[in-house]
Amino acid sequence: MIEARRLLVIAEESVTRRGRPSQTAIRRAISTAYYALFHHLVRCAADTLVGARSKARPRYALIYRAFDHGRMRQVSELLDKPTLGDKARTALGMPMPPQDLRDIATAFATLQERRHWADYDPTGNMSLSDALNLIDQAELAISKTDALPGDLRKDFLVFLMTSARA
Repeated sequence: MIEARRLLVIAEESVTRRGRPSQTAIRRAISTAYYALFHHLVRCAADTLVGARSKARPRYALIYRAFDHGRMRQVSELLDKPTLGDKARTALGMPMPPQDLRDIATAFATLQERRHWADYDPTGNMSLSDALNLIDQAELAISKTDALPGDLRKDFLVFLMTSARA
C-alpha cells in the first residue's frame, strides 16, 4: 500500500539529504508531494467506501483506481470558493465550505499545477524553499483531511470521485 506520509518523508529527504539539491531532486520532491496528497485522498475514500480491512478485495482497487486527477482538480476548484455553486452545495449539503475544506482543495489544485510544471516543463527553476513549502502544504492538507468531521469527509471524498460538471 502506498503510504502518503512516507512519500512526504522521501520528498523531504531527497532535497535535504546532501548539500544543495539539484533541480531534478527539487522537481522530484514536488511531484512526490502531490502524489502523497493524491494517494492519501484516494486511500481515505477507498477505506471509507469499501473498508480499510478489505484492501485485498477487488472492489477496493476498483474504487482506488476510479479517481481521475483532472476531475479531482475540477472539484477542488469548485470547492475553493467562499460560496459554493449549486453542484458543490448539493454534494456537500452546505452553502459555504469550511476553511479546512477550502485549504485541502487549494492544496490539491496548487500541488497538481506545480507537479505538472515539475514533470513536464523543461524551463525555469524552483528553489529548495519552494519545494519544502509544497511538501508542508501537502502534509497540512493530509492532516486536515483526517480531521474533517465524518459526514463532511465522506461527502468530500465522494464528490472528488464524481464529475464536476453540472
